[in-house]
Amino acid sequence: MPKEKESVPVQDFMNTMLAQAIADQASDIHIEPLTQEMRIRFRIDGVMIEKMRRPIFELGHLSNRIKALANFDISALTTPQDGHFLITVYTPITLPSAAPMPTAPPAASLPESAPVPAPKKNLSDTISHLLFDETDKKNPAASPPEAGAPQTPSAGQAPPPTPPAPQQLSLRVSIFPTLDGEAIVLRLLNRENMLLPINDLGMDDQTMVLFKKLIAKDYGMVLITGPAGSGKTTTLYSLLQTLRTKEKNIVTLEDPVELRLDDIRQSQIYADHGLTFALGMRSILRQDPDIIMIGEIRDADTAENAVRASLTGRVVLSTIHANTTLGTIPRLIDMNVDRSLIAYALNGVVAQRLVRKVCPNCRINYVPHQEFLTYFNIKSEDHTFVKGSGCENCRHTGFNGRTGLFEVLYFDDTVQALIIEKAPMKALEEYVATSGIKTLKQDALQKALAGITTLEEAGKVV
Repeated sequence: MPKEKESVPVQDFMNTMLAQAIADQASDIHIEPLTQEMRIRFRIDGVMIEKMRRPIFELGHLSNRIKALANFDISALTTPQDGHFLITVYTPITLPSAAPMPTAPPAASLPESAPVPAPKKNLSDTISHLLFDETDKKNPAASPPEAGAPQTPSAGQAPPPTPPAPQQLSLRVSIFPTLDGEAIVLRLLNRENMLLPINDLGMDDQTMVLFKKLIAKDYGMVLITGPAGSGKTTTLYSLLQTLRTKEKNIVTLEDPVELRLDDIRQSQIYADHGLTFALGMRSILRQDPDIIMIGEIRDADTAENAVRASLTGRVVLSTIHANTTLGTIPRLIDMNVDRSLIAYALNGVVAQRLVRKVCPNCRINYVPHQEFLTYFNIKSEDHTFVKGSGCENCRHTGFNGRTGLFEVLYFDDTVQALIIEKAPMKALEEYVATSGIKTLKQDALQKALAGITTLEEAGKVV
């Protein structure tokens, strides 16, 4: 029989896994029970990448550690649990290239008389003073030195380097029971990555002009649409950052609250306790808000209350599930919102997607596949295309980071009239096509021709 891998102390393994995920800029960590193994996968730039496998018996120890950090019921093994916890990261984290995850416990302590060898530059050594969870703050010996704490160097030694500044990182936890054990997903919510200025979202000048026009009014609704994982929440937070001033009262209804924002009153939906989006919308108007952000419009009551709030002099920001900007109109009609209310309440709709960016360190010219050239109706000999050949910087994927694709539909007089007159969707599509609005497909092609992404990546998302 093959020799079983040795167990790793759960806290060491947890710290190593989190540090590697942060270094890889992963958005999610998936801890998945299989029949005889535990699989660890990271979602990086929207793509799942397997990192390692461990013996299945380690899942229980890891699950208990995560439950303790998130204040879950450790004994509950057959019910889903959701929550979050904070960790403090001492940035920047610089890990050695291709650093392995730990596969064995540390060696036994050396006798006092033995010489102490120089520490090895492996991943565990690198993170030992960079990462710890909030509960470890109770044990000063387990925490890194506080930033700015005075340290007296020994005689003849150079003063120690200034310790890195601490940064709090929020992890959203979801535990779900399966036949082989508890599946755990950790979402890493990095404040710096989610609070982007609107100029860094990825819009070109033409689209940005329309986008800013949507939020220039002191009233009206702006909807963001797109599939799950397309960056809608990031765009909403960027809008809030832009609109936030001391003269504005901003209130949010979110499920869940992804990120805490200063000077904004954020509310968490608790459907089990009766606080739903519909009830929250009915009550929130008595809080005298200037700007309301609703995490998602899911039902008819929320849609109607949001529309009516925007007609009474408030700015309402929200997301809705639809495939296109025009697709939001029949979606709201299906929620029994009157056409006239849709026409006059909405300032406009933003549809968006995310595409991976070509790694700048390994760019090479290439010829795209014919099916994508045909899809975009272009010829390879008329343009130059680039892709990433793969390097250490991009983990040999050819991509590093993501950017947005956007389509902005401004509700001008013509769009409003067509909606009120119950014009067929074909008439709306024809008007949009002739009005010069840049579509998602056109934006994707433009970014591929500019060398920001590949033609294949652009074609897959639009």
